[in-house]
Amino acid sequence: MGILISYLGPSDNCTLPSLTKCRKGHKWFSSFELYPFVVGSRKTVFEGMMYDVYIPNNYWSKRHAIVKCINYGKGTEEDVKAEVSGAIKAQEFAEGFSKKFDTVDKFSLKFQRPLAAVMDNVSVFNGIFRFLKGYDKVLSEGEGVLIEEKLEGEFVSFIYKNGGITSNCEAVLQAFCHYTYSASHEELVVSGLQGVKNGNTYTLSTPCIHSRSRQYGNTDAGEVGISSFFSHHECNDSCSELPKFSPTDLSASSSVSSEKPYSFEDTFPVHYPSKRSGCDSPEFSYTERSMLVTAEKHPPAYEGIDSQPPTSIRFQK
Repeated sequence: MGILISYLGPSDNCTLPSLTKCRKGHKWFSSFELYPFVVGSRKTVFEGMMYDVYIPNNYWSKRHAIVKCINYGKGTEEDVKAEVSGAIKAQEFAEGFSKKFDTVDKFSLKFQRPLAAVMDNVSVFNGIFRFLKGYDKVLSEGEGVLIEEKLEGEFVSFIYKNGGITSNCEAVLQAFCHYTYSASHEELVVSGLQGVKNGNTYTLSTPCIHSRSRQYGNTDAGEVGISSFFSHHECNDSCSELPKFSPTDLSASSSVSSEKPYSFEDTFPVHYPSKRSGCDSPEFSYTERSMLVTAEKHPPAYEGIDSQPPTSIRFQK
C-alpha cells in the first residue's frame, strides 16, 4: 500500500517553510487536513498543525493551526504577503488606539500575525474528499496560503468587511475602526473584525483593510470600501474626538475604471454557512457588490518581506 501511495503521489497536504516570520522571528510550516472545516464566501479554511522550522526535531513545537486559501483560482505569494502586512498594520493601530483610549472599558485588542506560505505537497486524496464533502476548492502546489495558530474559544464576526456590524459588536470595536481612518491620515480603514473575545480581551484574525493605495490584498476595495464602511458605521462616545467622515474626503473617481473586471461569481462566491468561521460569511449588499465587481485588483508585490520562496525541504512530522 505504501508503495502504491508513493507512486500515486503525496498522501498529505503540507506547506513549505513560511515566507514570513512570526513575532519571535521564526518560520513555520503546516501539515493539514484533506477537507475543510469552514467554507466561507471568499476563503476555504482547513485545520491542521504547525511546526517551528528553527526548533530541532520540530515535532515538539507543534501547535494547532488553521490554513486559509482563496476559494477560486490560485493564491499567489503577493496575495498572502499583502494580508500579512495588513495584519501587522492593524496591530500597530491597535497599540496606538489602546494608548489613546486606555480608559475605555479597560479592553485589550490584539491581532494575530498570520504567516504567508506556499504549498509543497498536495494530497492525491483531495479529489476524493472534494467529491464526498461537496466543496469546490482545488489546492495547487506553489499556491499561496495563510497559516495561523488556531484560536481557542468561540470564533465570531464583529464587523463585516463592508462595515456592517453584528450583534456581537461592541462600541469599542466600532471606535477602533474609525480611529484607523484618522490615524492613517484618512488613507485607509481597518474593517472585517473577527476572532475570539475572552472577558475584555479581543484576539482578532486577518482583518480587511480598505486603502486608497489598494495595497492590502484581494479584499482591499480601495475608496469604495472606505465609503462602504462609513455608510454602515455608527459613531459612539469614543468617536467624539475623531474627525467625521464625509464622502467628499474621497476623490471623485476611484480608479476602478482602469482595473481588470471580475465576474460577480468570482468576486462574491456564496457557500454553505458554518457554525465556526475563519472567514466572513455575510459580505456586501447587492448594490455594494455590483460597485465592487470592478473595484478589486490583483495586489502589487509587497516588497517589505522576502520575495523568494525557500528551497523545498522535507521535515519530520
